[in-house]
Amino acid sequence: MRAEPGSSVTLPCRPAENKTVRYVAWTRTDLKDGMYAILYRDPHVNPDDTCGSFKNRVNLKDVTNRDASLILTNVTAADTGTYECIVKWEGDQSDSKIISIIGLKVKPDQRTIRVKYGETVTLPCTAPRREELDVAEWSRADLESDQYVILFSGNRVNDDSQSPSFKDRVKLQDVKNGSASLILRMATPEDSGTYECRVVQGGNSCKKRSILDTDLLSIITLIVDQGESDCFWIRTSSSFLVLM
Repeated sequence: MRAEPGSSVTLPCRPAENKTVRYVAWTRTDLKDGMYAILYRDPHVNPDDTCGSFKNRVNLKDVTNRDASLILTNVTAADTGTYECIVKWEGDQSDSKIISIIGLKVKPDQRTIRVKYGETVTLPCTAPRREELDVAEWSRADLESDQYVILFSGNRVNDDSQSPSFKDRVKLQDVKNGSASLILRMATPEDSGTYECRVVQGGNSCKKRSILDTDLLSIITLIVDQGESDCFWIRTSSSFLVLM
């Protein structure tokens, strides 16, 4: 299943048995054991078992009528993965059963932005939840491997890892509310290129340690047009004088 960034998706899970559903667990294969996208124990969902990155974004479609499909809102590339729906019925003494296995692919927000020389531009990058980011990084392929456009971690911008060409010209929009959008001042043609935004939000710690990493959310191609000089022509007695 494929989805666009910012959209809502429904991952189907409707057991064939005509019995009351007592337990539903939606998990993803890269989550730690005991962590869930959502966990339902009749008669309610237990929010304490929901991985932080899914909080306030998930619901079950109609579990009282045996439809355990997962509704996931405001999806981002960080939601990509293989989801499993595990169900147990009333009176069933056997173990719970996997009813659905759904692969979800959400591509990063990808766009091209064109600005004029000297303008201020914002490159968008927003995490799934309006909560503080642990890590936010903007990179560009042509920079040195240990340099970033900007790197935020440990509640501060890491100046030592920033490319000199971006010093004092960039900042992040609102990391406390989940926005890693990059504000770039005084754009020049040398700023043209492909920028990538990666983040870690608190809930991402639900991932297994071996695969915990930043999530690629945005790929932005920036084009900065070459500025034109203003020319003034003054006619003298026998020629033209050009003032730049």
